[in-house]
Amino acid sequence: MTGNVCTRCGKIRVTVKTYKEKVGNSVVTYTINECSDPDCQKVVDKGLKEDEKRRVIVRNDQAKRELQRKEAMIRKKQALTV
Repeated sequence: MTGNVCTRCGKIRVTVKTYKEKVGNSVVTYTINECSDPDCQKVVDKGLKEDEKRRVIVRNDQAKRELQRKEAMIRKKQALTV
């Protein structure tokens, strides 16, 4: 079971939930595993929440930059046609 060991503490991870979802013509099975040590899992969950917050900020910043880039291109085209 080398693939089902907690990367943080090294203890065996347990299956918490398994569910299936149809994607297109395929059925995908999802398995949610957690560390058997509740304190370790709390630390992991906290880290995942922080990572998600950072990803949201990065996505928002990227969308803003893309919008600014598109607006700049439109202004440039308008300046060339005038």
